[in-house]
Amino acid sequence: MWQTAPNNGWSGWASLGGWIDELTVGQNADGRMEVFARGSDHALWHMWQTAPSNGWSGWASLGGGIDLPRVSRNADGRLEVFVIGTGALWHMWQTAPNSGWSGWASLGGWIDELTIGQNADGRMEVFARGSDHALWHMWQTAPSNGWSGWASLGGWIDRLAVGQNAPVGASAAPPAMPGPAMSDASAGAMPTAGMLVAGSAVSAPSGGTMPAPAMAALPSGEEGAMPLPATEQVVTAMPAPQTPD
Repeated sequence: MWQTAPNNGWSGWASLGGWIDELTVGQNADGRMEVFARGSDHALWHMWQTAPSNGWSGWASLGGGIDLPRVSRNADGRLEVFVIGTGALWHMWQTAPNSGWSGWASLGGWIDELTIGQNADGRMEVFARGSDHALWHMWQTAPSNGWSGWASLGGWIDRLAVGQNAPVGASAAPPAMPGPAMSDASAGAMPTAGMLVAGSAVSAPSGGTMPAPAMAALPSGEEGAMPLPATEQVVTAMPAPQTPD
C-alpha cells in the first residue's frame, strides 16, 4: 500500500507476489526503491521500481542461502546488501549506482544478529552479535571502499539497533527519555548484569565477566561463492508455496 499523495492517506493493499519471510528496503541513487527478501528457497530475491515513484519489476533471484537481509547505501550511491549465510557475514554490492550486482563475498565471523549504520563521513559500519554473545563491529576503511577486520566491543547482548547523533551545532532536541537505572556500573562502562541493549535486557553469565574470545573463523570450505542449500537451485522465478497433500 502507498500514500495517495505526499503527507496524505493510504491506498488499499495490493500484492507484489512471491513467497517470502524476511525483507528490507533500500533506495537507489536515482530515487527508485528496491525490495530485498528471503524466498521460500532461502535465496535472496529482489524487485525494484521501474522508475522513481512508479510501478514495480517482477521478482529476480540473487542466489545464496541467507538469513537477516539488511541493505545500506555507499557514499557514492551504490546499494550494498548484507546477510548471514552459514553463520558468517556475507555481502554483495551494486557495481555502479542504479546498476547490476556483484557476486557474493564473505566478511567472515560467526554471527546471528546484525545491523548497519553509517558514519558522518559516509563510511558504513556493521554491528553484529558474535558466537560469544558480545557486540562485534567492522567498518569501511574509507567511504565506498573495503572493510576492516572484526573487533569486539564486549558486552553480553541480545537485540541490536544503531542510531546517529545530531551533528555538532544542530538545534537542541527535546529532552531525552530517561533510561532505566543501571546498577553496579561505572560511568561510561557497560554493566555486567542487567544490561540494556536496544531495549532488550539480558543477564550476563554468573561472575559478571564478559567472554572475549576471538571471533570464530569461517569454517573450511565456505570461502568463495556463497553455497546454496544442498537441495536448492537458483531459479528465475520465485517458487510458489507448496500445497500439502
